[in-house]
Amino acid sequence: MASGDTSPVSVSKRPGRFSLLELFILTALVCLAGAFFSWARAEPAGFAAPLFVGALIGAVGFAIHMFTRWSPGEMIAVLAVVVPLTCLFLAPVGLMESRGGTRRASCENNLHNIALALIQYHDDYGSYPPPYIADAKGKPMHSWRVLLLPYLDQRNLYKQYNFNEPWDGPNNSKLHNLVLKIYCCPSHSAKQPMTETSYVAVVGSKTVWITESDKIHPVRMADITDGASATILLVEVETSGIHWMEARDLHMTQMATAINSPRGQGISSGHAGGVNVAFADGSVRFLDSNTSPATLRALLTRNGKEPPIAP
Repeated sequence: MASGDTSPVSVSKRPGRFSLLELFILTALVCLAGAFFSWARAEPAGFAAPLFVGALIGAVGFAIHMFTRWSPGEMIAVLAVVVPLTCLFLAPVGLMESRGGTRRASCENNLHNIALALIQYHDDYGSYPPPYIADAKGKPMHSWRVLLLPYLDQRNLYKQYNFNEPWDGPNNSKLHNLVLKIYCCPSHSAKQPMTETSYVAVVGSKTVWITESDKIHPVRMADITDGASATILLVEVETSGIHWMEARDLHMTQMATAINSPRGQGISSGHAGGVNVAFADGSVRFLDSNTSPATLRALLTRNGKEPPIAP
């Protein structure tokens, strides 16, 4: 072939010159890597991450080949450096995603077990526990979280608690340093004491936790006319500022009707994209941060007569 030949075959073999087919293959590899990356983020524990790494290495290797036209031996040498560096870069990302998924699953398990304990309490007493037990003057003394201790394998701790004094009385104060992991989300902020509860009730006249005119009314399952699977029982709050023994929760009229609201004072979590909430049937679902205020209010009321809301 003459030195001045510029046929498509000879052009495609020159460094930095490539054919439409090569461009198509590179684009396909990049798109495939992007798809696997999205899949890996959605399911960190699956096998999409290795597929993403493989597609990414393939795309990088093919791009290097297109622009350099190196020999197979040279390509192997380069990939021997690129592959370990890629793995080192992606390993922390994958580890973070995996840990985040594990913490969220542990949080779901906590809420599920607390919800089941509330249902067992209902079976024994004919209603859910009141949001708190008050003294003769109506001042909250004891939280539902304390009442639930026997149903959470904490009978010995329950026996140490003195119901003749407030939750922060002389005897009960001795228990304040005890950390109950079931009341603490694994994504709990490191800046907050581990004795703060991550799980609270939303109290109000139309919720499962009724307080009206300083009076409390334990709710029965039959009172949840919107359906147990469509009525929130418990929510997450990332920095509640509430000791797990404290007789205090969120109030419907004082909280932000949004998830992860910038102004705080409402339902929130350390999980990316939303929060875990427990429903009256014992199930736990993840609510997206974009859940509308109207939807959230509908899920919090037990008898609002709203139209069915899809899970």
